[in-house]
Amino acid sequence: MIGGPVCLLGCSDGAVVALTVALRRPDLVRRLVFGAGVFHRDGWAAGVLEPVPTFAPIRRAAPETR
Repeated sequence: MIGGPVCLLGCSDGAVVALTVALRRPDLVRRLVFGAGVFHRDGWAAGVLEPVPTFAPIRRAAPETR
């Protein structure tokens, strides 16, 4: 569980992932650092750069005990 916004660091494909997280969930990202990423609008899958609606957080069940 994350207690609040975090700093994200991404390199290469990780930079693309970090940017996507920041675009889709800016409430979870305090700072964004990326390097060696290729960023341009051509080549992205349809809808990736579009805003998405905010969804309720996923509630995970407590681990089973045996």
